[in-house]
Amino acid sequence: MATYNVTANVVAEFNFTQVTLDPDNLDFLQAGDRVNFNSAGGTATFSGFSSSFWTNSSNISGNGYKIVRSGLSSGTTDSITASSGSGSDNMVCKTGVVDSTPNAFGLNNMTNIDPKARVGQGFRVLGINKGVPASVSATSTGDCYFLVNNSPIRRYNNYVVNSGDNITIVVEARHDYEQLSRTVTMTVGTRTETFNVVTRQWPLPEQVINLNISPPSDLYLKKHIANFFGGGFDVYLTDYLRGGGLVPSIEQNAHVPKTPPIEISDLYDTSSALYFIYKPPNKDIGANTLNGGKSLELSWNIVRDYNVGYGELARYLEYRYTFTSESDQLFSGGSASDVSIGSPTNSPGTWAQNNGSVRLYVSAPQNSERFYHGTITMYCRNAIDTSLVISKTVDWMMYFYGS
Repeated sequence: MATYNVTANVVAEFNFTQVTLDPDNLDFLQAGDRVNFNSAGGTATFSGFSSSFWTNSSNISGNGYKIVRSGLSSGTTDSITASSGSGSDNMVCKTGVVDSTPNAFGLNNMTNIDPKARVGQGFRVLGINKGVPASVSATSTGDCYFLVNNSPIRRYNNYVVNSGDNITIVVEARHDYEQLSRTVTMTVGTRTETFNVVTRQWPLPEQVINLNISPPSDLYLKKHIANFFGGGFDVYLTDYLRGGGLVPSIEQNAHVPKTPPIEISDLYDTSSALYFIYKPPNKDIGANTLNGGKSLELSWNIVRDYNVGYGELARYLEYRYTFTSESDQLFSGGSASDVSIGSPTNSPGTWAQNNGSVRLYVSAPQNSERFYHGTITMYCRNAIDTSLVISKTVDWMMYFYGS
């Protein structure tokens, strides 16, 4: 049997007395449960106890307790009054059984995900009759959180949710290919479910160029392999292991070993490629403006965030960027033009070899709530053969809260 505590807080000032009950209602009482009634700050009288609800219906002066009678159907209620002097407050007691096990979430494994990508799936909480704690966690490192009712600026690992709430789980994939997995565990009330987020086996190169030499044609290390993949004058066969910096680790080269031994015949029918080795990630950032104005910056850097390959095709590269911006009118203030873009050349829209990063900026005053979002597109091309162009568009979000 459970025990509950109800306190009548009494505040007397001159000829006026205020009484406040805490809590102001009790749900899910069951037969045999004990409810302690206490006074604080003064003496309150508790009255209104029904003999059909409690084992004893007498009033309580100051402090005392009641026991819930057996045989009550779920949903039976009783109204209790606490009074002192000119002040009074009411509460409702109600029988019932707590249902803290929601319906099944319907979560599914997610496969062929780009490394570092943040992906999400959602469900609606149904089948409970009171607020219950919700939590999410994942194996390995990386972001893992959930949104409640699609609020973009409130992220939780632990939170109390109610029936009807919409939950969106967001998880960051592992940071490499070859079907690496993170297991995500979502718990709501007494129900726990898991799903896996699995990276794709191979990158998806945007520009692929084939060696076009197959057996039984002769294949030479310097004449063919080094000339095609690069590698300088002094080259060794082990320089052309898959993923070693010259031969890309893509599905077209699956037959090339990643570790010694390697034979020149392993390099028949191989391919070079220009591609984002890791896809540029979606990014977001927020700041609290309660104590002062804030400035935010989002940046993408080819070395830190995504890298471009591969081999000779990636030796001379140029970059440029475009972006879109929107201001969500559900938040006060701000316009899309508040967001500005910058790069090392200060000309992000112009092709340049030293344009290898890009930044977005926005500021907001104290006590403001603003929400900006849009896309940014990274373009990359070979500076010698400018027809070899690849691009990737990602989402960004910057927000301020605290008013």
